[in-house]
Amino acid sequence: MEYQISGLHLRNKKNTMRVGKKRVFKSPEMRGYEQDLKDGILSQWRGEIMKGQVKVDIWIQFPDRRRRDIQNYFDVLLDVMNGLVYADDSQIVEIHARKSIGSGWNLTVAVNEVAEVTTFPFLPPCRLN
Repeated sequence: MEYQISGLHLRNKKNTMRVGKKRVFKSPEMRGYEQDLKDGILSQWRGEIMKGQVKVDIWIQFPDRRRRDIQNYFDVLLDVMNGLVYADDSQIVEIHARKSIGSGWNLTVAVNEVAEVTTFPFLPPCRLN
């Protein structure tokens, strides 16, 4: 299943958490952003929650060449898809992420169930579960 969300100003998780009285809180801005992401995904969702192992491909397009850490952007996305697209983010066995520079903000995500985990020729086979 592929999702495309355009025009939404992507926010990273790093600078939107607040600490107070031994707890961490999400800022109202982050809660609104997460809801916008959920709405974008739900408007395109056509299936049930995936139960097996999943592979996630993420493509983030930024509007300018400012230095950005891509991981901070896709962490939010993976958290939002938890419970919507797949039951739990522990089901993710493979992630591919790439960023590019374009004319505006754009996010494309493809999530697919996989039968077995792809291994690299230079690594020993891994065992899941």
